[in-house]
Amino acid sequence: MLVADRALAAQRVRERVLEFMKSNPTAWRAKTLAARLGIKVEHLRAELNRLHGEGKLVSCTVSAPNQRPQEEYRIAANALPFNLRQFVISKKTAPRPGKSARIAVRATHKQAQ
Repeated sequence: MLVADRALAAQRVRERVLEFMKSNPTAWRAKTLAARLGIKVEHLRAELNRLHGEGKLVSCTVSAPNQRPQEEYRIAANALPFNLRQFVISKKTAPRPGKSARIAVRATHKQAQ
């Protein structure tokens, strides 16, 4: 039963991390993120490494003067939800005599108003 509890706890950590990272797409350091989510740093680092290996998170090493380099994680662009309301899909047809109609579909980001 202990193994099942660990698997369930790991799944909860994974869901919480992904949900938080999707709603806050800025870069986060492991200790800050662990404090924010109320998770032990060791458990969080293991899950961050798994998610990074799967391509759902990207990381970079940040170094400041007189401090050790630290890893920062952010959600990968392909893991973010795609909201169609933010895009305008336009379809253009340009039929020419003797040729079939050509259709081009273009997605452009809506301007903030």
